[in-house]
Amino acid sequence: MKELSRKLNLLLVEDNTFTSFNLENEIRNAIDINVFHFSSVKACINNLKDSPDINILVIDYHLGDGTAMDILKRLKLGSCRTIVMTGHPEPQMEFELAKFGVKDFIVKSSNTGLELVAAVKKKMKEVKNERNNQPLSEKFRNNWWPIPEDWHSAQVAS
Repeated sequence: MKELSRKLNLLLVEDNTFTSFNLENEIRNAIDINVFHFSSVKACINNLKDSPDINILVIDYHLGDGTAMDILKRLKLGSCRTIVMTGHPEPQMEFELAKFGVKDFIVKSSNTGLELVAAVKKKMKEVKNERNNQPLSEKFRNNWWPIPEDWHSAQVAS
């Protein structure tokens, strides 16, 4: 049960210091979630392996050393929920991102913080629903006790 109640982890990849500071504050003030931040494709890829399990990934599409696509192509994100944001939308961007399972796309504006908080809350519900619908064997796989070697099924019958 501990697994089901632990705080979720969000990784924000944003190269603009002012934007990342504001978005992190908006998220932390509105949602009880751990927020981690990287400012480049390289930092994200090199450090993600040392980070805790990331449940939600928020990426600025255009970064100083690449794009969100570079991150999505290099990392196997499994069941991580991804949100991509940009200030400069391009016609094929959403189509290309959809190939990697990205369903949430935010065009940066004066309401980006509010839109992002709403999108993160939606993703949190998805993660929690997925956890609640896991088979019992998955929920409790880390909470089992091994059967002692001297225990025999005959002991149950008596």
